[in-house]
Amino acid sequence: MGKTAKNKFDKYDFIYSQLEETTKEDEVRLILSDALGISLFLKLIGSTDGFWNGNLFEFKYDKKFRGSSRWNRSAYATLAQGIFYCRKILNYEIEDVEELPHTIVVLDKSGGFFVKTEDIDAILCLNPDSFSTSIEALKDGLQLLLGNDYKQIVRDCNFSWSTPPSSQDEGLVKMLQQSNLLEKINYYDFSKAGQLQLFLETIKDSEGKIPQIPITKNNFIPIYEKWFSAFAPADASKRDWADKYIMDLRLQYNLNQRTGELVSEHNSFDVPVDRYKSFWKLYRRPPEDSVDKFIATNKDLLFDVYDQNNHGDFYTPLRVADMAQSIIFKYIDDSNKKRVWWDPAAGGGNLFFKFTGPNKVILTTKFDNDVDGLKSNISVNSDHVMQLDFVQDLVEKDMLHIDKWKKIEKMTKGANEIVFFMNPPFDDQAESRGENQSLPVGFFDDCDTTDVTARSLRAMHTRFLYRIQSLARRMNKKVWVAVFSKTGWIVGPDSKSFFKNWSSDFRYKDGFIISSKVFNGVKAEWPCIFSLWEFCERQVDEIESYSPKSLDVFDKNYNYVGKKTIIPFSESFKRMSDIAKLDKKLKKELTFVPAVPLQNEFEVAEKVYEDKLPKDALGYIRIVANDVYNSAKRVQITSSIFGPSNHNGSPIIDSNFVEALAVYGIRKCVRKTWLNDKDEFYIPSSLSAAHEKLIQKAAIFALIDGAYASSMKGLKYKGKSYSFRNQFFICSNLEIRSWGSKDHNFEDSHAFNWIKKNRSKFTKQELNAIDVTKKLIKESFKNNVRSKGDTKRQIKRGDAGIRQLINGLFEFDGAKLPQKLLDTYSEYQKTKEALRESLEKDVYKLMVILPFEESSDFGPAKKTSKKALKGAAERLQKAVPKKKKSTKKKKA
Repeated sequence: MGKTAKNKFDKYDFIYSQLEETTKEDEVRLILSDALGISLFLKLIGSTDGFWNGNLFEFKYDKKFRGSSRWNRSAYATLAQGIFYCRKILNYEIEDVEELPHTIVVLDKSGGFFVKTEDIDAILCLNPDSFSTSIEALKDGLQLLLGNDYKQIVRDCNFSWSTPPSSQDEGLVKMLQQSNLLEKINYYDFSKAGQLQLFLETIKDSEGKIPQIPITKNNFIPIYEKWFSAFAPADASKRDWADKYIMDLRLQYNLNQRTGELVSEHNSFDVPVDRYKSFWKLYRRPPEDSVDKFIATNKDLLFDVYDQNNHGDFYTPLRVADMAQSIIFKYIDDSNKKRVWWDPAAGGGNLFFKFTGPNKVILTTKFDNDVDGLKSNISVNSDHVMQLDFVQDLVEKDMLHIDKWKKIEKMTKGANEIVFFMNPPFDDQAESRGENQSLPVGFFDDCDTTDVTARSLRAMHTRFLYRIQSLARRMNKKVWVAVFSKTGWIVGPDSKSFFKNWSSDFRYKDGFIISSKVFNGVKAEWPCIFSLWEFCERQVDEIESYSPKSLDVFDKNYNYVGKKTIIPFSESFKRMSDIAKLDKKLKKELTFVPAVPLQNEFEVAEKVYEDKLPKDALGYIRIVANDVYNSAKRVQITSSIFGPSNHNGSPIIDSNFVEALAVYGIRKCVRKTWLNDKDEFYIPSSLSAAHEKLIQKAAIFALIDGAYASSMKGLKYKGKSYSFRNQFFICSNLEIRSWGSKDHNFEDSHAFNWIKKNRSKFTKQELNAIDVTKKLIKESFKNNVRSKGDTKRQIKRGDAGIRQLINGLFEFDGAKLPQKLLDTYSEYQKTKEALRESLEKDVYKLMVILPFEESSDFGPAKKTSKKALKGAAERLQKAVPKKKKSTKKKKA
């Protein structure tokens, strides 16, 4: 600064001299915040340079924002950084900041400038994605900034809000450079007399209009959290208040400022007037159309995940609804004006979003608040919305709901066709989740009381389907059912009686499978099936109803990944787990004696349901369920009774020894993917030679894996001491004696004798797997290695099981093992994995697990050929006993 100004600006000369001596950005921030007197008040929130009094600061060291005649790129880049922080505030990505700054302050050691946030509001609200504020809605602001070519400039300067602010997205920088924004902005050059003082005083006195935050798909959830906390009662459910929030977003309430009551034509509630008005000063309502569409069709994002998963409460994405409609319209006449559509599980109405056509639409829902939401959503096409618990309210039977039934009859009068189009709750176990879901008295039609079991209707979607079947029998109209569900009600044996009953009236037409992950909030990934059924009111041939069905499969990103075959369960198959179980008659003939209950290979169980085994039993197989989801973790073989089993298993004796091993081997070999998640393991009632070989291979895999089979002595239970040998041990007494075992005074195991007897039938791979496992056991006897392991697992025992050795020696901390033994263990692992892959491939090839013809990396290790798929399906179809068609119709 010049001498003539020195006396007048002594203080600011000193500040400027300090700035000139700085060497980094932090020093600039410290000097200027101290000069402003805000050092203690400047909030360094997130990774920003600070907030104070409605100002967002962007400090730099020495960017030289403006030259003699023009703004430098650094000015636009630093402003872009500030805009990115504002965007994060808008989306609630910076904690403790609830409103936008009114001014962005940009400065370095040489100078600075101010930009009002309202001047860049159009850019701040601009979103590249299709669910946010459109360019057309921002026309005025963008045209003012960018001129008449604003659309082309926005397209040319494409940028992403996901870019970190400090990276200064090049697209946004380019857009700012093409605007005339900074040409209207004053630059304060600190080297000129009075400029630094004026800049600092302007900051202190700065005021501005705080722009309202627009509602976007990224911030409507955190805004709901604040709205819910401010206006909902303390004990309110987020699910129950979601529709009120969406209606409030749409300005569908009128505020009575005297009483504080918010009133709409659908409902009302009270709010504190001043707090309510202050709350909405921060936000711009209503949302832009595309944002409103996203919120309306993703309302379930506002619910607690706990509520969603416990009630199966997931809304259908619009893209999935479109896929389903394309299937439906392949089979129904689009010109039929006498058709009525009915969604009996219409939570958000997504299936009928922007639905057009000449047909009437009925939407019924269990929840009162959903009724309000559906009625207030002008994007959902409906002629009648009704609160109706479709499962519990027997409208056609119960006089209590006669008025509702009359309304439905009036709506369907004159219709010659009804399409039930629905996505009922994804709930496998309606009886064991949430509130009591017991079936009401009179739920079953008289003609079905002996055919359909309550157990077969445990899944909530099967209850919806049965209610539709009951209604279809009464309506005397053409009926279609288009439904999203899990696959269990078709392929699962628990649903067998219902599916058989369903097949007496409905014929499968078409469908597809999609990953459950397309639905918001779903925890696990599994195949969701959409299926279309036609009501035929007749008895169908068993071959027709139980024939294999091939469906297109789409992943969570909507990519086509292949075709999957599903086969309804029939008498031609048996659950694979059942082959390991002893016949009830045989069990009655056996003498049971006390046995020590185990919880793994070496510990006595803490929780005991069973503690007896047949005399001379070889062991016990724990079997829980029969599906892939539970396959690996719910099956185990132990040398004594598995105590916590609660009858979910079977003793192993000579007659079921191989079958028990096979069940273990097959269930352990299959890798779990989302596509096989709900599949069941099936095996034909009459085994082919190929299935016999499969069982042999699975038994060998189980033996070399070891399960929890073990050899133990001196286990204490109820004051007695128990010991047992390992009947699943693959080596002979003579072999382990020659290898150096000091514990060999016992007879050869049942497993060794079975291997010896059947060795000539084994493949080269199976023999190699046995030999490598024996090699591992042999190496473990050398140099007293077993003494270095876990003594609790008693691995010094000569017939110690493979699991005892793995957990007690190779996985035991502190055991220093020779390299040769470690190399042998590695060889064993590779050999076992190769056998597992081979076994898994055979499991799919023989359709013990439903096959998948892949175009991606799913299912078996290698692609199942179309020829093999067709051949397996034909073999299964031939196995189904043919029955004569019945001409007798059921009557409700």
